[in-house]
Amino acid sequence: MTTRNRGSDRAADIAARLTITMAGPEVIDPRTNGGELGTVITSEQALAFRPQLDDPTRLTSGELHPRYAEWMGSHSWAELHPLGAYLYRDKHLQRVSDERGYFDRKRINRVLGASGTKYWLLDGPLPTKTKVSLLAELLNAPIDEVASVVQAERQARADYQSVLARCRRCPTSC
Repeated sequence: MTTRNRGSDRAADIAARLTITMAGPEVIDPRTNGGELGTVITSEQALAFRPQLDDPTRLTSGELHPRYAEWMGSHSWAELHPLGAYLYRDKHLQRVSDERGYFDRKRINRVLGASGTKYWLLDGPLPTKTKVSLLAELLNAPIDEVASVVQAERQARADYQSVLARCRRCPTSC
């Protein structure tokens, strides 16, 4: 049995009892109607269930890394997701809605291709240079404006990855 399998087996042992709370992850015993058995003290246990927790939290006690929390708190949602903020403006949503007011996936995919609707996802793919002009046409917006928003989104994602890398290098509040 490899180390990875042993970790998975260990993770399966506590899978039914793990809950993530505001105070952090806790192991709950279902036989005692939610009686607390204690906090998850190792990051391996938490990461076995939710691997992405490694990025912002560096779980040892279930708290956010101080640098990550400071960085997140110092930026608005629009600064963290410029493309999302741009695409979710009312005037742009009206351009991609059908006559009933619903998001028109078929028309968007016809214009932008199969991944076109995924541009509206916060962590979705970013439009390529050729798709930027099609997106601008669909939204009835200037190409330069859409290109600058896409570039700002690329920079915001790079900044986010940079913060995560700094948090990984120093898993405590150094």
